[in-house]
Amino acid sequence: GFFYHTEFVRKLWQPVEYIFVTPSHHRVHHAVNQQYLDKNYGEFFIIWDRVFGTFEEEKEKPAYGILDHPKSCNPILINFHYFIVLWNYA
Repeated sequence: GFFYHTEFVRKLWQPVEYIFVTPSHHRVHHAVNQQYLDKNYGEFFIIWDRVFGTFEEEKEKPAYGILDHPKSCNPILINFHYFIVLWNYA
């Protein structure tokens, strides 16, 4: 898990970047930037995202987090915030 979740590795050799998921691709997967939403779902091969049109190259620094931030510092509310958001969407 460390390899995918590091920011120390910027880009890898181009053939590797084209076929396999790299830290750059995985950062896009976790980002909440508008152009990065719902992109790079592949776990091992990024080629599937290229085939299905869900691939996005990392062009700017990703912002991590969630779109609907909790407006509280209460740790219980923060832990259940996502489930509350899902309930409201449902």
